Amino acid sequence: MHLRSLAIVAAVSILPTVMGGPIAYGLCQTGCNTMAVACYAAAGATFGTVVAAAAAPR
Repeated sequence: MHLRSLAIVAAVSILPTVMGGPIAYGLCQTGCNTMAVACYAAAGATFGTVVAAAAAPR
């Protein structure tokens, strides 16, 4: 019985790793970046913006 419960714990512990794919990773990164931008903006800083135009101001 102890071996069975150990196998169940092992299966449950690897479940999030198995379920996370590229779409879930992208959603996680987007959420994290959104909160980081909001936090920096609240502090008065500009975060994550790049001007990549040919006529970018100097």
